Amino acid sequence: MHSRLFQLTKERIINKDKAAGSYDLIDTFVGEVADYVSDDCVRSEDFRSLADALAYGEGMDKYITAYYTDDIDPDALAAVGIATKVLSEAYIIFHAGFKEAYFKPKYELFRKLADNMIFKNFMNGNGMYELEQSLEETFEYYIIGEDNPYSTLDFWLRNNIKPDADCKFWLGSTLDYHH
Repeated sequence: MHSRLFQLTKERIINKDKAAGSYDLIDTFVGEVADYVSDDCVRSEDFRSLADALAYGEGMDKYITAYYTDDIDPDALAAVGIATKVLSEAYIIFHAGFKEAYFKPKYELFRKLADNMIFKNFMNGNGMYELEQSLEETFEYYIIGEDNPYSTLDFWLRNNIKPDADCKFWLGSTLDYHH
């Protein structure tokens, strides 16, 4: 199955050469999570998919502002000294309340799965995968961040989004991975 790695940073990444992860990161990711990684993806479609996943659920769209444009004028950039290929502008603002709204259904599922687990299943490890996945989906979206080489989307959200303040993150590269 295929999924995506997204580069999200607090500072805008303008130069395509600064985007994506290092080869060391990719080498580590391949083997630990993925069979292979490819840059053969459509960034705008990937971004929309990420925004849709974050805004999934009733009322979640009020906690997210997602902005993407392909309308970057290369002449205007050249006029201010940017002569390289430039990434289109893309960012997500996580509004106050997002973190609680995003994790509440996951918490409720976790509690339900834990409450329904019987000792024999726990002892034998049956049902543990679903319980672990409700805490952190390990084969979905991954984030390449500033402070960590890569992490699951849920882990990244837990550690980077403030519950009571708006947080803006810029999209750098997207990479396809197969697991």
